[in-house]
Amino acid sequence: MTNYKICPICESDCIYYYTIPQNKQSVKICWECDSMWLNQEKVGIENSLDYATYLTQQEISPTWGSELKNIYEFPVFLDDESLNN
Repeated sequence: MTNYKICPICESDCIYYYTIPQNKQSVKICWECDSMWLNQEKVGIENSLDYATYLTQQEISPTWGSELKNIYEFPVFLDDESLNN
């Protein structure tokens, strides 16, 4: 069994922490299905956002990852839902 949080949307990939430099927002992203969560939110189906839609709403051109800064090299752990904890 993995100790990493698996995406509840696609159930295919781990979720990683990133920062979007253009708006300084910390987020969690699944690259398999492009679901994302704002860092202060718990990862769940009901509060997931679409990565490209979020960037468009923030007036940031979605270029599929090049605009992000990886916060950690490892995925979100099962018991670690927020960097703010």
